[in-house]
Amino acid sequence: MKIIKPVNKLSDERGYLIEIMQDGVWKQINHSFTKMGTIRGNHYHKSCNEFFYIVGGELKLTIKNIKSEEEITAIMKKGDCFIVEPYEVHIVEALTDLEFIVLLSEPFNPNDPDLFREDGSQQN
Repeated sequence: MKIIKPVNKLSDERGYLIEIMQDGVWKQINHSFTKMGTIRGNHYHKSCNEFFYIVGGELKLTIKNIKSEEEITAIMKKGDCFIVEPYEVHIVEALTDLEFIVLLSEPFNPNDPDLFREDGSQQN
C-alpha cells in the first residue's frame, strides 16, 4: 500500500482546487457510496492497481499482503488517498457514511474478474 499526499492545494475567495495526483495510467474510474457499518473489498487482485480518493466520510482500512504476510490497519478520512497494489487483500469498513473515487489500472472484466479471496479462490 502507498499513501499518497496531494500534490498541491490552491484556494481563493471562490473555493479550492486540489491537485490530487500527477502520475499513473488509469483505465477505469468508479464512484462509490457506502453506508456506515458496511464492509467492502476483502479480496485482492493479481494484476490491477487501485487508487482510492476519499471524497467524504471515514473508513478503517486493513491491508494484508499475500506474499509477505504483512498487515497494516489505518484510519482514513476525507481527502486521504492511497494505492492498493497487486496481492494486497484490502478491506474497507465504513466508520461513517462514506464516498470515494477509485481509479483502476485495468478495466474490470466480468468474464475474467481479477478478484481473489485470501485463500486464492476466484471471487465473482
